[in-house]
Amino acid sequence: MENQADKSQDATPYKLEEAKKKGQVGKSHEFVSACSLCVMSFGICISIPKLVNILSIQTTSWIKNTNEIVKSPILVIAQLKSFAGDAFEIIGSIMALGVLAAVLSSLLHIGSVFSLYPLKFDLEKLNPVNGIKKIISIRGLVELFKLVLKVIFFAIATFFVWRQFKVQILHPGTLSPYAILNSWKTALVAMTVSILIVFILFAIFDLWYSKREFAKKMRMSTRDIKDEYRKREGDPELKNKRKKNLVELLRNLGGASKIRNADVIITNPTHVAVALQYRSKTMALPIVLTKGRGFFAKFIIKRAKMHGIPVYRRPSLARKLYAEVAVNNVIPTSEQQIIADIYKEIIKSPNSKVFL
Repeated sequence: MENQADKSQDATPYKLEEAKKKGQVGKSHEFVSACSLCVMSFGICISIPKLVNILSIQTTSWIKNTNEIVKSPILVIAQLKSFAGDAFEIIGSIMALGVLAAVLSSLLHIGSVFSLYPLKFDLEKLNPVNGIKKIISIRGLVELFKLVLKVIFFAIATFFVWRQFKVQILHPGTLSPYAILNSWKTALVAMTVSILIVFILFAIFDLWYSKREFAKKMRMSTRDIKDEYRKREGDPELKNKRKKNLVELLRNLGGASKIRNADVIITNPTHVAVALQYRSKTMALPIVLTKGRGFFAKFIIKRAKMHGIPVYRRPSLARKLYAEVAVNNVIPTSEQQIIADIYKEIIKSPNSKVFL
């Protein structure tokens, strides 16, 4: 049995296409998540002023109409619906951008993939041994290593942001309210950008690793490539045999029009038919004018009877001539005597049309 070390050849396009039909592609979920997160963060940054404006308008409306709202539960519900509708419009837009980014990033690095094969019920998926193998596999160790590095990088990013803005955050007394809010905003933006940069770096690594791991998984051995070629194109030996049979059939069909010129038909009795011809002035020995088996043998016999050509039942001779002698070739010397005896019988026949 071949092991992974024997699979040194890159996967063929056919194998990759078949794997894609089963939903097997080198996909990086982390890359998709990072793209979606970046787009959603950008959407939030754009939407914050609008959301603050809506919140300001709603708060002003509540304060101005406090007396009426307190007396009427209907107004309370109306105010809540109005605020929820405005907020949902913004949040929904941000979520839609995230979904769109996820779809586009998937199309970008794996193309269009739709397969129901992963949904196929398979008892092997419930095997706990396979689950344990995945956990302790190289991929599992890589994921664990990435998780540790992420925690470290996030801690480093948080530390640098905190060191940069800790004075403004811990000692805001000397700052104006606007400066305090602005410092918090700047710190939040810096923290968000730092986290996104870390996510993007790990996403790029995961994309590279996923592609590399999938390519390694799809590798083929020389034997796999040969087997795939046989599966797609057919066994070369079988193809050559079919080609040889086709050439022979075409040659026999070409000789079918010459049946009327044959002297005798040797049969087995209907499975094989061989038409012989002999002209003493131009031929040293009789030749096989045409031959056939099965349906073509019956056709030869039928045409021979139409033209009054004698048909001799000689099973062993018919089989040997069919197997050993090509069309337009002379008979073997080992069969000269028996064929000569057949020709003597034909010549003695009162209806003989043989002209030697």
